[in-house]
Amino acid sequence: MREIPCEVVRDLFPSYIENLTSETTNEVIGEHLEGCEECRQVLASMKDQTVSEESSKPEKKEIDFLKKNRRKNHLVLLGSLAGALLLILAVLGLRTYVIGQGHDTNLAAINLNVNGKTMDFLAVSQYDGRTVVGLSYQEEEGVVRVEGRTVVGSPLHYSSPYAGSFTASEEIREVRFGDRIVWSEGATVSALASDLFAQRHNYVGDMPANNRLSVALNLGSYLGPFTNELETAAEPYGWKLLLSEDIPEEKYAQKHQDMIAFGRILVALVGNLDHVTFVHTVDGAETQVTVDAEAATQFFGEDIKNCGKNIRALDRLIEKSGFQLYAFPEMKGVEQAGLVLRIQNQSDTMFQAFSYAAYHDGEMKHSGGMTHADNTPMKIGEVIFVDGMFDDPFGADSWPQEAEEGALYEMGFGFETPEGTYYEIPERIRLTPSESGEAHFVITGNAASGYHIVVE
Repeated sequence: MREIPCEVVRDLFPSYIENLTSETTNEVIGEHLEGCEECRQVLASMKDQTVSEESSKPEKKEIDFLKKNRRKNHLVLLGSLAGALLLILAVLGLRTYVIGQGHDTNLAAINLNVNGKTMDFLAVSQYDGRTVVGLSYQEEEGVVRVEGRTVVGSPLHYSSPYAGSFTASEEIREVRFGDRIVWSEGATVSALASDLFAQRHNYVGDMPANNRLSVALNLGSYLGPFTNELETAAEPYGWKLLLSEDIPEEKYAQKHQDMIAFGRILVALVGNLDHVTFVHTVDGAETQVTVDAEAATQFFGEDIKNCGKNIRALDRLIEKSGFQLYAFPEMKGVEQAGLVLRIQNQSDTMFQAFSYAAYHDGEMKHSGGMTHADNTPMKIGEVIFVDGMFDDPFGADSWPQEAEEGALYEMGFGFETPEGTYYEIPERIRLTPSESGEAHFVITGNAASGYHIVVE
């Protein structure tokens, strides 16, 4: 038989390895391989390569499968995240604009009328931009507690008063918005009286409680920094406030009036406190002012301690002392010059415009007015801000940072109805220049009894 060249045999190797050659061809290749070492090595090498390639095919298929699966998982994950985000946004939108914030107690009542077991009123939110969409009531032994559900104002719910009405199982003796008392014993209660009444306590030796009452009274803003000394070793118990800043003689009359007014409130709201003493200097000379329970009772016309037991008595003391004309807003931590007025209409009517004037020691330094740009009235419950023009309202060099020590700063207001009737508020609200920020006021009243502006 003719010898077959190695090249021919090697060309048959791929088919030979795959078992695609005939038996005769296999015999020929076998005979050749028996006598050719080089071809045997080539065949062995080709078999190894084939095995390697075959073994790598499943791995490659697995890798391709994992890649495809990973891409699919990424798409599923992105879709899930997008769906979750849309769901969260939808829930937030519903909660913000439709469902609202439940158990909201920061409400104000307009024209609250209580008649035996029934009451009705208009409720407005004291939060900027929120509107009341629902009310809930709890009743216990003649005390009705009101809470609101409020949402952010939107085309779904425009900011407007919400009518509230409730019939109790027994005669109503007190109405509260949350823990704030708004009506008691046949009359509405001021927010200031409610805030101060919440800080009343029985023992002057409880210094943390004393401090909370001092903060509620805004003592530091009107009298300057001070330290405390307690006289509790024996009765009658006393409280000394040591004022740190010297008072100029020409400014002393107002400061003296403030000390007496604050002293009456402190004696009224601390159960076992007999007297309050303000130790201070006037043009460097030390002096003191003392207010005791007997003098406070004589001024008030009834037992001064009734104010710590009955919120209506406290409201009467506040009014008689002129405290409704003291500004008690939270003017803290704002490092800006000037003044921003926040005014809410809680009266029973709309106002077309309002005017304001700033007084420095009785002299008017600045005045102006405000209307809506579209000339629409100021609605009941609406909040309006006045700023920008109040960088230096009182004629100080840089109010309040460089306000004159001991000077009297006041704001006066007037209002015009859509019918053109103008009402001027005779009282002026006192402002303290020790800290900058917002001063919050509320318009109350009606045409029959007169309109008033009070501190929120």
